[in-house]
Amino acid sequence: MGSSVLAPRLYDNEGRTAWGAIFGGTFVYVAFMSTFGLMLSSAIFSSYGWTSLGFVIWNSIVAIISLYIAARATSHLARISDRSIGMWHGLVTFGLSFVATALILGLALATAAPYSIRAAGNTNVAGNLISVTASGGWALWCAMFLGFIAAAIGGSQAAAANVAAMHAAEPPAEIRRVA
Repeated sequence: MGSSVLAPRLYDNEGRTAWGAIFGGTFVYVAFMSTFGLMLSSAIFSSYGWTSLGFVIWNSIVAIISLYIAARATSHLARISDRSIGMWHGLVTFGLSFVATALILGLALATAAPYSIRAAGNTNVAGNLISVTASGGWALWCAMFLGFIAAAIGGSQAAAANVAAMHAAEPPAEIRRVA
């Protein structure tokens, strides 16, 4: 009666998306972005305003780093061993993070709009938001494109790290598992 040693597979749901890991990666992105992006940069650049070049550059860099870390977390949580599947999980995390950011900012701006109208005496809040977005449009597009690439690389690299960890945890070939 011969027994063979089966190598453990990290990702056993071939063809399925690990949505729990993707939501976890999205929460990692929101946590990093809210802590290091919006809160810290608001404290640093509060006297210059949201349209200052330093604010835009800081938040672009933090967004790229946050997307990379979120994609790595997604692939790690999903225990993915295939680099291409890790890349796709990272890209889905990027998409969900982008939607989550738009929802959070939309809710924050919708909540703050009545107060800003009264405080500033300005009734054209939507026009002001559009002008702020238009002035930083290229920077926003570049940050999102680089974040897209960072998410793909992060997911792929985490999958490669999972494979390396799996091979490091394997017993030597001369030792046989009995049970």
